[in-house]
Amino acid sequence: MTRSIRGFHHMGILTRDLDGLEQRFTGFGFTLSPRSRHLLSERPGSAPVPGCTANLCS
Repeated sequence: MTRSIRGFHHMGILTRDLDGLEQRFTGFGFTLSPRSRHLLSERPGSAPVPGCTANLCS
């Protein structure tokens, strides 16, 4: 029995070029959320600051 893939729940892709990956996925027809940078703290209780990682959601 053959089944078609109708969607997926979520996935993660590590990249050094989030801009390029965003362009590739929008080129495939995906609509992505605004970029969300992760907030990180140096130590517990210290104020979080934008880190060097981010994500986009479809």
